[in-house]
Amino acid sequence: MLLSPYPTTGERIRITLLWLWCGMVILFLLVPILVPVP
Repeated sequence: MLLSPYPTTGERIRITLLWLWCGMVILFLLVPILVPVP
């Protein structure tokens, strides 16, 4: 498998989705801790 210096569209979308998923997980874990629940 050759790694090109420029990521293809599929790789870019996959990396973006991975970052969005990680961000959402961290958000859902931190929000209940940081936001005081009445």
